[in-house]
Amino acid sequence: MRYVALAAIVASLTLCLSLELIAKAKGDQRKTIIEQKRRELQPIAAMAAEVEAYSKTKDELQRRIDLINQLKQSQVGPVRAIEKLKQMDTAAIDSVAITGETLTINSKEPH
Repeated sequence: MRYVALAAIVASLTLCLSLELIAKAKGDQRKTIIEQKRRELQPIAAMAAEVEAYSKTKDELQRRIDLINQLKQSQVGPVRAIEKLKQMDTAAIDSVAITGETLTINSKEPH
């Protein structure tokens, strides 16, 4: 009986030790794979940082373009007046005044 208990204890210790060694080997193998992948990703990380910098610059430029377009749309003044003046015979015009939305044209009196 003693030998059976001793054999069971030795067998369980052997089993536990072998399972521990297998788990350690798998862990070491995974660590090796992780290190390999990190080394592979290192050059790509530099490119990713560069792409990120370009994206930020692009977004900043797009915001500026949007702001310029907004300012152009809200801009009032001589643009409409110039369009109207292009349609007219400007030979008789003496002066032009633009006040807000109002265009005032003073012309010479015909002789």
